[in-house]
Amino acid sequence: MTDITEVYRLLKAFTQGLSHKVRTPLSVISNEMVYLPGTEELLSPKRCKEIAEILQLSTLPAADDFGEMELSHFFEQLGIEAEANDMKIKASVNMFRKIFKLLKLLLKVDDIKIEVQDKKLILGCLSNMTIAATFDGAVTSFTECFCEKFAADTYMPPLLDVMLSYHAAKTRIAVSDGLTVTIEVPLL
Repeated sequence: MTDITEVYRLLKAFTQGLSHKVRTPLSVISNEMVYLPGTEELLSPKRCKEIAEILQLSTLPAADDFGEMELSHFFEQLGIEAEANDMKIKASVNMFRKIFKLLKLLLKVDDIKIEVQDKKLILGCLSNMTIAATFDGAVTSFTECFCEKFAADTYMPPLLDVMLSYHAAKTRIAVSDGLTVTIEVPLL
C-alpha cells in the first residue's frame, strides 16, 4: 500500500500548490474587476461561494488520516447509524465527510442510504432532480455523467471521482425516474 500512500501524498502536494497558485492571482483579478462595468454577475455571492468551496474541498486530508479501522468506528466517526458487522475499512473519515457533502450538494438529496453487502459498503441514493438529458445504460463516473452527458459546469463531479478513487470505489449512475447512484467501497 506504499504506492497508493505515495500517490496520495503527491496528489495532495500538487493540489495544495495549485490551490495557492490559483488563489493568489484570483484575488488580484477579482479585486481589479470591481472597477470594470458589467462584472456584477461574475462577483455574485453564489459565484464567490462556489470558488470558496472549490478551494476548501480541494485540500485533501493528510496521508495519516487514511487508515484501516473497524467499520463500526468508521460509522461512529461519521455519525451514521448502520449495521457494521466485524468488518474493517481502509478509509479517510475526513474525506468521506467531504464525499457525503458533495453528493448531497450535487444530487440535491438529504439522505444517502448505507448498507453492508458481500464485503462492500454500499452508498446509494435516488435524486429527483430534473434531468435535461437521458442516456442508455449507466455511467461509471460523476464526471462522465454530469460534465459530459449533462454538460454541467461544476467542480463537484471530478472532485468526487478523485476522492472515491482513493477508496477504490466503484460508481454506477443510471437514469430512470430520477438519477440512481450506487457507490461500492471494498471492505477488508
